[in-house]
Amino acid sequence: MKIEVNGTRLSYELVGEGPVVTLVHSIGLSTRYGWREQIPLLRRDYTVLSYDLRGLGESEPGTALLTVATFVEDLSQLLGALNIGRTALMGVSLGGLIAGGLAARHPELLCSALVLVSTVCRQSPEGARRLQGRNKNIAARGMRVAVDEQVATHFSPGFVGAHPGVAAWYRATYLANNPTTYTRIMEHLSQRDLCSEFEAIRCPTLIIAGEDDEPSVTGRPPLEAALELQRHIPGAETRGIAGARHYPQLDHPAEFNRMVEPFLRRHSS
Repeated sequence: MKIEVNGTRLSYELVGEGPVVTLVHSIGLSTRYGWREQIPLLRRDYTVLSYDLRGLGESEPGTALLTVATFVEDLSQLLGALNIGRTALMGVSLGGLIAGGLAARHPELLCSALVLVSTVCRQSPEGARRLQGRNKNIAARGMRVAVDEQVATHFSPGFVGAHPGVAAWYRATYLANNPTTYTRIMEHLSQRDLCSEFEAIRCPTLIIAGEDDEPSVTGRPPLEAALELQRHIPGAETRGIAGARHYPQLDHPAEFNRMVEPFLRRHSS
């Protein structure tokens, strides 16, 4: 389904019954279908909202700047248009910044629980330089110049060998990104620091990171970034998944779901 919010048209799906859980995807995995291992499970006990960010997947770009602030406002208006006043929020990578930003900026929204996956509240200087260098290559040569590195850093060779269909699907999804949209968002993320803003979050928060996640954009071990994020969110807890990389909800779905389910049960209502 599509809906008009904040000057653009977003593609979304709403399935299941019960308390609402809202899922927010990343930029590289630029589609709500990145939650393919979670939605069938969650919909048994929850109403699950998934959607494509503006300019990504099946959603239209609109004319607003492609910033975290714009994405947060999009989500706020989407929830309002769907008459959702209370929801758990779960976001991966960029989606974690959006989910966390919504929880921090919109206290009128009753956030029952927050799950941040592979989320970095600010880039390290090295990570920002590497990201900006990659952006230049993509701008000059298109998404194909970065896709091999993206697959190699975001999934282990063992996972790719055991799940060639998932790896091929991810590769096609990454290549489908509009290079201009992708690099504009990434350039913004290379400069954005949300750590202090996240100190305003007051809903129960679970941070999940793959212990083997060392994507090219961060430039540092992921658990270091996850623990830094934890320090800025009152009462947050951090869990690592051994062997997982940037998308633990895809490469270790059973363990990921075992972490998320009890947390949501405790806090979603």
